[in-house]
Amino acid sequence: QNGHVWQWSLGEAPVQVPGLNDIAAVSAGGGHYLALTFYGDVYAWGSNQSGQLGIGSTEDSAVPRKLNLLNMVDVAAGHSHSLAVAYDGTVYAWGANTYGQLGSEKVDSVSEPIQVKNIKNAVQVSAGNDVSMVRTSDGKIYTWGYGEYGQLGTSQGGTSQSTPKLLASADKPAMIASGVYHNMYVSESGSLYLWGRNRDYQLGNQRNTNANTPQRISNQVELGEQHQTSGLSSASAWA
Repeated sequence: QNGHVWQWSLGEAPVQVPGLNDIAAVSAGGGHYLALTFYGDVYAWGSNQSGQLGIGSTEDSAVPRKLNLLNMVDVAAGHSHSLAVAYDGTVYAWGANTYGQLGSEKVDSVSEPIQVKNIKNAVQVSAGNDVSMVRTSDGKIYTWGYGEYGQLGTSQGGTSQSTPKLLASADKPAMIASGVYHNMYVSESGSLYLWGRNRDYQLGNQRNTNANTPQRISNQVELGEQHQTSGLSSASAWA
């Protein structure tokens, strides 16, 4: 309620993150963290070997650093890259780019935010392990980056791509989320769709084979390091 952020590890008591106020949303990556204020500012701290903090260097930071971004409405921290959506619907990315997860053909990491081309009207972003996903206001989903396990959802399992590709979605999405090597969306009708890696049954379809395209399931699942959670305001969630 007061917009402060608390952080803790297994077996440790929560401690307040210094210098953060009026925080509306947070996102945790492989070892770095993003915080979005009610006023559209973005802060980052933690591991930074690939420039995923977006501060213009690859030095780690134990304290939150303010990024050169204004009027942001959503953020997402992947394993070693980051995403943000601006009020005008444009998307920015920074950090590791080994598989094109920044939307750029260059394989070099980027330590400052760059705009992802060919994306308009974005309202939400999600980031997994070297994969990026965005939802637009007109009900579209785009994916790009690492695709070995089918997590791009474009029917081309094993193929990575640096250009955002439209996901063929049966229902209009209301929210998106990413696990490590799989993705999901919840439709406006409350249906759940999942795709990508399924070695540990994380897609919830009672099989352990990967899915290259979104699979509708009847159960709702929880989001974690290898599985995920979702729930609309009127829905429950199970794992």
